[in-house]
Amino acid sequence: MNATFHSFAVDFKEKHLQGYVHSLAGSAWIWVGERSIQSLGLAAFPLFTMLVEGPGGQREFVKSLTLRLTKNLGIQQVFFSTDLQEEDAEYWNELYGVLLPQLSKFLKTQPSSD
Repeated sequence: MNATFHSFAVDFKEKHLQGYVHSLAGSAWIWVGERSIQSLGLAAFPLFTMLVEGPGGQREFVKSLTLRLTKNLGIQQVFFSTDLQEEDAEYWNELYGVLLPQLSKFLKTQPSSD
């Protein structure tokens, strides 16, 4: 089994976000945020469950982003975790657009146009 671990940083919406990707046998654990784990979603497309639900109303945004990453990265399972507290759908959509090419570098897939 080829396990890989990568760290990365992205500047997004005037914030400096840190990211970590750990991949192993068709699965990926992804964390993106400023400080700590506040929420954790698991997707095995098209299924989704929230493993850790943080404060605020990010559940549907984490769900959407996690499912889109699972589908478009071609990975069987994605665990996506964050401490971002934004409640704006456009914010999460734009974050997805920034993350997909970055994650594709580490996970050796081609980003979809979704």
